[in-house]
Amino acid sequence: MPGSFLQEAAAGRHGQPGQAAGGKPIYTRAQITQMASLRRKGVYSDAEWAAWEAELIAAGREGRVIGALDADGLSITR
Repeated sequence: MPGSFLQEAAAGRHGQPGQAAGGKPIYTRAQITQMASLRRKGVYSDAEWAAWEAELIAAGREGRVIGALDADGLSITR
């Protein structure tokens, strides 16, 4: 079974584009789409997915998602 996404992201296995201040990972919309696809295929457990969701929400709040969109579909980050 693969390691958790957060462990893999920390190791740079998901095409991670870099790190924000404090060493937190920055994600792209493509990575988020890839993770959703892997989840639908059953690659990640419920616990791993819950950890990813929490990280993704935090990343969005902290501006660590490249190409993030607002509710109207307009770009809000680089």
